[in-house]
Amino acid sequence: LDEVRGQIRARHDARAHDPGSWQVRRDTPHQDVARNGEQPRPDEDDREDRDRLQSALAELGERERAALVLRDLEGLSTAEVAEAMGTTESTVRVQIAKARLKLRELLRGVRA
Repeated sequence: LDEVRGQIRARHDARAHDPGSWQVRRDTPHQDVARNGEQPRPDEDDREDRDRLQSALAELGERERAALVLRDLEGLSTAEVAEAMGTTESTVRVQIAKARLKLRELLRGVRA
């Protein structure tokens, strides 16, 4: 996975020089700016939810976690994830599906 991390860093560096290449996959909490121009502060529930998410991610297998993070958080395509991990696209899709199922089970009760 060190090789994958290196590829992510290289991709991140390349995107830093081309801001238009960043893909926004979905809205994130607290993305809106408050009326006074400052970012709203997350409340205690948000911190607890993030902590639970981090703990749940740590429960995933290394390859499932890597596939999920690369695809859903880093925004790589399935083909890019497969190339970075040295596997096939179908394997990546299965790993991501399993990771999402495990996360769903681990995060039951966390507010949406």
